[in-house]
Amino acid sequence: MGELLLKNENPILEFKREVHRIDDNNQNIRQQATDELIKDIIALVNGNAIFAGETAYLIFGVDNIKNENGKRDIFDVGDHKLTASRLLNIVNSSCDPNIEDMSCDEFILEGKRVLLITIPPTPYVHETIKPIRPKPDKVFSERTAFIRREQSVGIASQREREAIAQIKRFRFDEKRNPPGIPFGVLSGGFIGGIMGYSTMKNFHKFPEKPELNLGAGVAGVVFGATTVGTFAYVYKQLYEIRSSWHKIPPRLRLPGIAVSLELSFVIVKLLGFVLSRLFPKPKI
Repeated sequence: MGELLLKNENPILEFKREVHRIDDNNQNIRQQATDELIKDIIALVNGNAIFAGETAYLIFGVDNIKNENGKRDIFDVGDHKLTASRLLNIVNSSCDPNIEDMSCDEFILEGKRVLLITIPPTPYVHETIKPIRPKPDKVFSERTAFIRREQSVGIASQREREAIAQIKRFRFDEKRNPPGIPFGVLSGGFIGGIMGYSTMKNFHKFPEKPELNLGAGVAGVVFGATTVGTFAYVYKQLYEIRSSWHKIPPRLRLPGIAVSLELSFVIVKLLGFVLSRLFPKPKI
């Protein structure tokens, strides 16, 4: 909870001073508050094209604006009737596909009760299945997919829907399949080692120079693991790079690129040094 309070609002994190008035005695207020809650949670679980497929948080009892000390004022949520199962019933009555899981936890901060709603990532783009009216003058039709744009809620365009769906599918497929980078490093190192050892053995007619055969095997492992691991990493980043780029503060982007290039240069030089030690140039 402490780490979340230090962050600014974003597409997967929202702060509210008080709980939606879904138990108000006034029927109109109660219905509008329920629809507002549905809109907020659908927007959080969808995120946007940058934050799609990540855990989202809705925190009640905390100001959405930091005070002059850089901290957030805390407000007691009072007695409420919100539970995880009730939230799921409320949202899923107007949401397709259904949200399968959600947690609702109460914390005490500065002697006041704060409510944390945690929404795990899903592989779907969620939308309403009936009209909702979160405000007296605001009605949204069925099949509306809400997303968050920084600190506000909007309606996803078809292009945004497709981008969010694609990123979510990629991230969930990645969780179900073997980890790409470790698997690539192991398989590349194994194949590279065999190829390097076999090539040097045949070339030097083993066992006349066994140390070269062993060196070639080691070099093959390093080369294969590095090459295939790099390809696996690049493939993994195809859908992550845009998200990562937008999350980096603008002032750190150019230095980050420079550091990455420098590290790549150092790795190449180090690999060259290792290979030169394993395979020294013959003296003429």
